[in-house]
Amino acid sequence: MVPGQAMEDTGCRSNRDCVIKTGRCYLGTDDNNNVGMCGCKNGLSNYPLCESQRRNDDANKCDEDCSVGNGKCSADGTCMCSFGGLWPKTCCRGLCPLGQSCYMGQCECMYGELPNGECTRCKNPCGELEECNESRKNAQCQCKYGGTWPRCKENDLRDECNKHCGPESSCRKASGRAAFYYTSCSIKTTTLK
Repeated sequence: MVPGQAMEDTGCRSNRDCVIKTGRCYLGTDDNNNVGMCGCKNGLSNYPLCESQRRNDDANKCDEDCSVGNGKCSADGTCMCSFGGLWPKTCCRGLCPLGQSCYMGQCECMYGELPNGECTRCKNPCGELEECNESRKNAQCQCKYGGTWPRCKENDLRDECNKHCGPESSCRKASGRAAFYYTSCSIKTTTLK
């Protein structure tokens, strides 16, 4: 077992459960789930190794043959998984995509899932007026409707809808019109015209 690892495989409840030098605990976006996954602080997917893929110059430092099960010898003379996981039983077979890390031999979301089931690459959950800018190398939240993050503006349609139809209503804007013109307002299941 890796020093500092208190849970099965690379699971964690806090940063204390992860290798302090290279990892941190990512709890994801599910508030009801207090078990997370250790991941690399530098964003790589091969925790606990957390090194870029390079030639294994340290192969002679280890007493065992680390190449068994997708492993390699680390600089400190310990066998570790090349692509993440805990050597020798739960190594991933290949590098996980961005936003994922190896957990129990499978690539899993590090920071949580998006509504469409894909993994978000934003380390911190985005708020209601924000969305994750996945196109950046270091993905981070950005404003959906304007403003400068983290001071995001409300959606103009939502503001106008609340003024016109009342709080907690949903509106549709008539197509092709520049000004706000409401075809209907609805509050829960009641529709007003």
